[in-house]
Amino acid sequence: MIDLPKKRISMSPCLVTQKEYSEFMSNNSVFRGDELPVESVTWKEALEFCNAKSVKEGLTPYYKFHKTGRITRCSKSKGYRLPTRVEWLHAARFNNKRYAFSGGNDLGNLAWYWDNSGGTTHEVGFKKPNALGLYDMCGNVSEWMWDGDEYGKKYILGGGWSDPSMMCRLPCNRRTHYAHVPSTMVGFRIVKNL
Repeated sequence: MIDLPKKRISMSPCLVTQKEYSEFMSNNSVFRGDELPVESVTWKEALEFCNAKSVKEGLTPYYKFHKTGRITRCSKSKGYRLPTRVEWLHAARFNNKRYAFSGGNDLGNLAWYWDNSGGTTHEVGFKKPNALGLYDMCGNVSEWMWDGDEYGKKYILGGGWSDPSMMCRLPCNRRTHYAHVPSTMVGFRIVKNL
């Protein structure tokens, strides 16, 4: 985990891998490999993973699942969680506001996207990280965020293996996705409060 300056959180340097995910959850990824990012997970499954990992490490779970289907946060918890859009953008842009992408201007060295992915995901952490040491911030798979829009969709940030370069740029990569719909283009990374 990497501490984010001025945000009082730490963030995983890499996307959650299928190996990590499979320790707690059933892996339904289409592209298979232990070190590939987990994909084809719903937003709720990402939250459930965060809670399961927290419990295993003796941390209070960050999310509470109510019988009504509502999900709330325990903001004082030190358990794992998804980043917010603001936190993720802070980490992606850290010390690089002049760059088009998280970590530089040469997307091919930073991310797996339409032009170089070969139509599949790739092992996490293979490309160059950004200034904080965070990998795959603008490619491989887009990432679930905690927050969403007024229509009930959740934000997904970062480019993915099937995105053209313009969808990997900062900050133009803001999109939403239905929380209950898995996609081969969406995975996640985790954070926790300090």
